[in-house]
Amino acid sequence: MNFGNKFGIVTACHAGDYFLVKATCASIRQFMPEVPICVIVDGEFGIDELKDCYNVYELRVSDFADKRLPAICKGSSRTKFAAIWETPFDRFLCIDADAIVLGDWQHILKDGQWDFLAMANPNAPCPPGEAIDHYFFNRDKLASCDPDFDWGAGIYFCAG
Repeated sequence: MNFGNKFGIVTACHAGDYFLVKATCASIRQFMPEVPICVIVDGEFGIDELKDCYNVYELRVSDFADKRLPAICKGSSRTKFAAIWETPFDRFLCIDADAIVLGDWQHILKDGQWDFLAMANPNAPCPPGEAIDHYFFNRDKLASCDPDFDWGAGIYFCAG
Protein backbone atom coordinates (compact mmCIF):
# COMPACT_ATOMS: atom_id res chain seq x y z
CA MET A 1 0.00 0.00 0.00
CA ASN A 2 1.27 3.46 -0.82
CA PHE A 3 -0.25 6.48 0.86
CA GLY A 4 1.05 8.83 -1.82
CA ASN A 5 2.50 12.14 -0.78
CA LYS A 6 1.29 11.61 2.75
CA PHE A 7 2.91 12.10 6.13
CA GLY A 8 2.67 9.20 8.56
CA ILE A 9 4.13 7.77 11.74
CA VAL A 10 6.09 4.51 11.80
CA THR A 11 6.89 2.33 14.79
CA ALA A 12 8.25 -1.21 15.02
CA CYS A 13 7.63 -3.98 17.51
CA HIS A 14 8.31 -7.59 18.34
CA ALA A 15 6.19 -9.83 20.54
CA GLY A 16 7.99 -8.68 23.69
CA ASP A 17 7.11 -5.02 23.25
CA TYR A 18 3.70 -5.41 21.62
CA PHE A 19 2.04 -4.23 24.84
CA LEU A 20 4.09 -1.02 24.58
CA VAL A 21 3.21 -0.30 20.96
CA LYS A 22 -0.48 -0.45 21.91
CA ALA A 23 0.05 2.60 24.13
CA THR A 24 2.11 4.30 21.41
CA CYS A 25 -0.68 3.87 18.85
CA ALA A 26 -3.34 4.96 21.36
CA SER A 27 -1.43 8.15 22.11
CA ILE A 28 -0.99 8.93 18.40
CA ARG A 29 -4.70 8.45 17.79
CA GLN A 30 -5.56 10.62 20.81
CA PHE A 31 -3.57 13.62 19.64
CA MET A 32 -3.30 13.11 15.85
CA PRO A 33 -6.39 11.10 14.87
CA GLU A 34 -6.01 11.57 11.11
CA VAL A 35 -2.31 10.72 10.81
CA PRO A 36 -1.77 7.24 9.36
CA ILE A 37 0.29 4.78 11.42
CA CYS A 38 2.46 1.97 10.08
CA VAL A 39 3.55 -0.75 12.51
CA ILE A 40 6.52 -2.81 11.38
CA VAL A 41 6.02 -6.27 12.87
CA ASP A 42 9.08 -8.40 13.63
CA GLY A 43 7.91 -11.94 14.34
CA GLU A 44 4.96 -14.25 13.96
CA PHE A 45 2.23 -12.70 16.08
CA GLY A 46 -0.95 -10.88 15.21
CA ILE A 47 -1.71 -7.20 15.58
CA ASP A 48 -5.42 -7.38 14.71
CA GLU A 49 -6.25 -5.46 17.89
CA LEU A 50 -4.13 -2.51 16.68
CA LYS A 51 -5.63 -2.69 13.22
CA ASP A 52 -9.18 -2.75 14.59
CA CYS A 53 -8.75 -0.08 17.29
CA TYR A 54 -6.35 2.34 15.63
CA ASN A 55 -6.59 1.56 11.90
CA VAL A 56 -2.86 0.90 11.59
CA TYR A 57 -1.15 -0.33 8.45
CA GLU A 58 0.74 -3.56 9.11
CA LEU A 59 4.14 -4.15 7.54
CA ARG A 60 5.81 -7.44 8.37
CA VAL A 61 9.57 -7.91 8.24
CA SER A 62 8.99 -11.12 6.29
CA ASP A 63 7.10 -9.14 3.60
CA PHE A 64 9.72 -6.46 2.92
CA ALA A 65 10.07 -5.73 -0.80
CA ASP A 66 13.86 -5.76 -0.52
CA LYS A 67 14.53 -9.39 0.39
CA ARG A 68 17.95 -8.53 1.87
CA LEU A 69 16.38 -6.53 4.69
CA PRO A 70 14.76 -9.37 6.67
CA ALA A 71 18.16 -11.02 7.15
CA ILE A 72 19.66 -7.74 8.33
CA CYS A 73 16.77 -6.54 10.49
CA LYS A 74 14.91 -9.56 11.84
CA GLY A 75 15.25 -10.05 15.57
CA SER A 76 17.26 -6.90 16.17
CA SER A 77 16.90 -3.26 17.08
CA ARG A 78 17.58 -2.49 13.40
CA THR A 79 14.00 -3.37 12.43
CA LYS A 80 12.84 0.21 12.88
CA PHE A 81 15.51 1.43 10.47
CA ALA A 82 13.85 -0.55 7.68
CA ALA A 83 11.28 2.25 7.65
CA ILE A 84 13.76 4.26 5.58
CA TRP A 85 13.31 1.84 2.67
CA GLU A 86 9.98 0.15 3.32
CA THR A 87 7.62 2.77 4.72
CA PRO A 88 4.45 3.44 2.71
CA PHE A 89 4.82 7.19 3.40
CA ASP A 90 6.79 9.81 1.50
CA ARG A 91 7.56 11.60 4.77
CA PHE A 92 7.38 10.03 8.19
CA LEU A 93 8.28 10.19 11.83
CA CYS A 94 9.76 6.98 13.20
CA ILE A 95 9.25 6.54 16.93
CA ASP A 96 10.11 3.75 19.32
CA ALA A 97 7.49 1.27 20.49
CA ASP A 98 7.81 2.62 24.02
CA ALA A 99 7.23 6.26 23.06
CA ILE A 100 4.12 8.15 24.05
CA VAL A 101 2.90 11.06 21.95
CA LEU A 102 1.71 14.03 23.99
CA GLY A 103 0.15 16.64 21.75
CA ASP A 104 -0.29 17.25 18.06
CA TRP A 105 3.17 17.59 16.47
CA GLN A 106 1.99 17.97 12.90
CA HIS A 107 2.83 21.67 12.72
CA ILE A 108 6.47 20.78 13.50
CA LEU A 109 6.70 17.64 11.41
CA LYS A 110 4.81 18.45 8.22
CA ASP A 111 6.61 21.59 7.10
CA GLY A 112 9.53 19.65 5.62
CA GLN A 113 12.34 21.65 7.14
CA TRP A 114 13.64 18.72 9.20
CA ASP A 115 15.42 15.63 7.92
CA PHE A 116 16.08 14.34 11.40
CA LEU A 117 14.62 15.44 14.70
CA ALA A 118 15.76 14.24 18.12
CA MET A 119 14.15 15.72 21.16
CA ALA A 120 16.85 16.24 23.72
CA ASN A 121 17.71 18.58 26.54
CA PRO A 122 20.67 20.64 25.27
CA ASN A 123 21.64 21.44 28.87
CA ALA A 124 21.84 17.81 29.96
CA PRO A 125 25.31 16.69 31.01
CA CYS A 126 27.14 14.23 28.80
CA PRO A 127 26.91 10.67 30.17
CA PRO A 128 30.00 9.22 31.84
CA GLY A 129 32.58 7.54 29.59
CA GLU A 130 31.50 4.01 30.54
CA ALA A 131 27.94 4.76 29.42
CA ILE A 132 29.22 6.22 26.15
CA ASP A 133 31.22 3.01 25.54
CA HIS A 134 28.20 0.82 26.35
CA TYR A 135 25.38 2.67 24.58
CA PHE A 136 26.97 4.70 21.80
CA PHE A 137 30.50 4.02 20.64
CA ASN A 138 33.89 2.76 21.77
CA ARG A 139 35.90 5.83 22.74
CA ASP A 140 39.28 4.12 22.29
CA LYS A 141 38.48 3.00 18.74
CA LEU A 142 37.08 6.42 17.94
CA ALA A 143 40.24 8.09 19.25
CA SER A 144 42.36 5.95 16.93
CA CYS A 145 40.28 7.17 13.95
CA ASP A 146 39.65 10.74 15.03
CA PRO A 147 41.90 11.86 17.91
CA ASP A 148 40.44 15.39 17.81
CA PHE A 149 36.83 14.33 18.36
CA ASP A 150 35.58 15.70 21.70
CA TRP A 151 33.13 12.99 22.78
CA GLY A 152 32.39 14.81 26.04
CA ALA A 153 30.87 17.79 24.24
CA GLY A 154 28.09 15.90 22.50
CA ILE A 155 24.46 15.13 23.05
CA TYR A 156 23.70 11.51 22.21
CA PHE A 157 20.63 9.33 22.02
CA CYS A 158 20.29 5.58 21.92
CA ALA A 159 18.32 4.16 19.00
CA GLY A 160 17.92 0.75 20.58
